[in-house]
Amino acid sequence: MPSKSFKLEILSLEKELYSGEAVSLNINAEDGELTILSGHAPIMAVIKKGPVKFKKIDGAEVKIDAGKGLLKMNNNQASVLI
Repeated sequence: MPSKSFKLEILSLEKELYSGEAVSLNINAEDGELTILSGHAPIMAVIKKGPVKFKKIDGAEVKIDAGKGLLKMNNNQASVLI
């Protein structure tokens, strides 16, 4: 059975904001809103200023206000650089 979570890292220039498992990630990209789930196809996207929202495996929902940045999803690992 495939995993329902993926590895998520959210990094700023100053520090690591989150590193752990997540079940979903919602982000505002230049091309529109993206929802990332486990097993998502590889993607790179430019992030617009706005909230980065994700749900941890324990069900807790987290919102981080972010400026522009980049999203990379590959091999069930997402990296958000803001």
